[in-house]
Amino acid sequence: MFGLPLIPAVKRDMAPFNPSQSWLVGERPSAAFAFALAVTAAFALAGGSYLARASWWPGVMIAAGALSLLLLGIFASRYFVVGFPISIALAVWAWQAQT
Repeated sequence: MFGLPLIPAVKRDMAPFNPSQSWLVGERPSAAFAFALAVTAAFALAGGSYLARASWWPGVMIAAGALSLLLLGIFASRYFVVGFPISIALAVWAWQAQT
């Protein structure tokens, strides 16, 4: 959703929601898409390593949660509010699992 090529008519229909609009860096659909893809890959790696019972999965999950919080913060929207506690909960769970 971060890399949607939005034509003006679609932007008008979706207003005020624009996932590639950042309060910090402006409208950057390519950067938003690349960052979201990296976060998705980090979560996929964390989930796969957890399922494989790899000992290093907590570190990857903590990093994925931190990257997710950064992504959500840079492209902040009231529509993403549920993503913050989910990312925090996953990072806390991984932190507790490694100790």
